[in-house]
Amino acid sequence: MNGIVILIPSYKPDEMLCSTTQALRDAGFEDIYVVNDGSAPEYRPYFEQAAAQGCTVLHHARNQGKGRALRLGFNQILLDHPDCVGIVTCDADGQHEISAVLRAAQLQLEHPDAVILGARQFFKAKVPLPNLMGNTITRFVFYLLCGLRFGDTQCGLRSFPTAHMDTFLATAGNRFEFENMMLLELRKFSIPYVEFPMKAVYEEVKRVTHFNKLLDSVRIYSMLLSFAVLPIAAGALASLVFSVTTGGALAAGLSLLLGWVVMALGCGRRKYWALLCGALSGVLGALGIYVLTSLCGFSPLGAWWTCALLLMILNYSMFLELRCGTKPSRTKLGE
Repeated sequence: MNGIVILIPSYKPDEMLCSTTQALRDAGFEDIYVVNDGSAPEYRPYFEQAAAQGCTVLHHARNQGKGRALRLGFNQILLDHPDCVGIVTCDADGQHEISAVLRAAQLQLEHPDAVILGARQFFKAKVPLPNLMGNTITRFVFYLLCGLRFGDTQCGLRSFPTAHMDTFLATAGNRFEFENMMLLELRKFSIPYVEFPMKAVYEEVKRVTHFNKLLDSVRIYSMLLSFAVLPIAAGALASLVFSVTTGGALAAGLSLLLGWVVMALGCGRRKYWALLCGALSGVLGALGIYVLTSLCGFSPLGAWWTCALLLMILNYSMFLELRCGTKPSRTKLGE
């Protein structure tokens, strides 16, 4: 398919790698890159077979993680095919049907400036409970922290437009967290994205996974939480200031305003005045709530937490807008 290059990162593959690459070539994909992410010598025959099929095989001398493998592939593809429209990434274990890869490629040609994301239909397949829970929790965390909705945050079938490849080459992360950090870049740089439904393949394929549920989950969530470090620190500081004072409406207002000043300073010189103006109006509203809840019999601490939580919910979206940019457009396609 002209304008589209396939990229497959692989570590300790089995025969499914060669079955996948052959099926892709039969489907009309001429440019297929495979990255051997430091697999042991006994796995070399699989990569040699892929090369014999016409694939370009790149090698890491030692295992460096899926993120590094993807970046290596991105970089080489840009050198070899600077005029390609997009790069479709898929897994080497047969989890992605060729029809889904074809649809991702076609959507990339139709939306050359958008990232194309496959979204597995979990409730139409026998998905292991840990996989379902992990994906659901991660999708909720993404929405909570960065205001973006995704149908699937962990699907490896995606297509990235070369128009935005400079952004993704600079994305942080070397292992599985790299794929999640690329999703955060969509908000930071207002990159539109298109989601399309695809079959979740679990029961038909014996998967070879190298995802460490503990270590890789820690990496993913630590990088996601870093997205909200500033608001959390500002809230903790405001809470500390209020707790060490005598309480009252004045202490509540000053502590909330101090928290917002901290957030404003973290948004950059061009933006913190807008955030401060919004914060002032929010603090005034929160003070009204504080006085009202106090009159209703709330303790000073209870009244402060009531108005602080409401203020956080109302203004966190404004913080995201100023710190991280305008929310990108999302197109969700049907079957």
